[in-house]
Parts: sequence; C-alpha cells; structure tokens
Amino acid sequence: MSSTLRRKALAAPTISGIYCKWRPVPGVAPIPTEEPAVRLPIPALVLAGLLPAAAAAQPPDSEALARRLLNSQGCKACHRIEAAGAVTGPNLEKIGSRLSREQLRTVLANPQKHHANGRIGDFSHLQPGEIDALTLFLSNRK
Repeated sequence: MSSTLRRKALAAPTISGIYCKWRPVPGVAPIPTEEPAVRLPIPALVLAGLLPAAAAAQPPDSEALARRLLNSQGCKACHRIEAAGAVTGPNLEKIGSRLSREQLRTVLANPQKHHANGRIGDFSHLQPGEIDALTLFLSNRK
C-alpha cells in the first residue's frame, strides 16, 4: 500500500498561507518518511481549486436580490410584474422595452423627482448594489 494512503494531511491557515504536515492515520502503522512540511500560499490553493473561494467574495445573485427587493419594498402593491401585483401603477412586465437602463436607474435613485404625485416609495435607503440589481432586473423585462 502506498504511503499516501496510510497518511492524511493536517492543514492550518497561517498569515502567509496554509501550513500542511503529513500525520499518520490513527490505527495504521506510521511509515517513516523524510517529507518536509509544505507551505502553500492561500491564493495558489484557491486558483488550483483546492480551497474554495470565500462566499463573501462573490456578489449575491442579482436576480434573486431584485425579486426580494420587489417584494420587500412593496412594489407589487401598485405595480404588476411576473403575473402578480396590482394594476394601480404602470405594469413593469415589459418596462425594459419602454425605458433604458439609465432611465430606470435614474427613476429608482430619485423616484420622488420623477413622480410629482408622491405615489411612489422612497428608495433612498437602498444601497447602490441594490439599485443596480433592480435596474438590471427591470431592464431585462422586455
């Protein structure tokens, strides 16, 4: 049996990378070896696919975020989209064919300026990434 089948690697993160040392598997006789400890930088491990990239480094799914925002911000109380919602306000189903992405972003960033009657919500509390997600989602409705 090969020595690699009888041993396992123990790894610990360090500031400069992952420190890896071969240790015997419990219950299996150790095999003498002169293998040195291996130190690999974390970015190299990520690029090699040996260590998954941090989930926080990946942006959230834009479409899922936009759908959550449409529900949480009460858009469907006035607008119809994806066969759900009211018809008080404009139908958003094909809004991307009526307004450009930049026009949508402008309306979402400052809705009160574009709706003098004040019947649209205030989105000033939304983060730029949330505005971007909504803009992209709505601009793709054609």
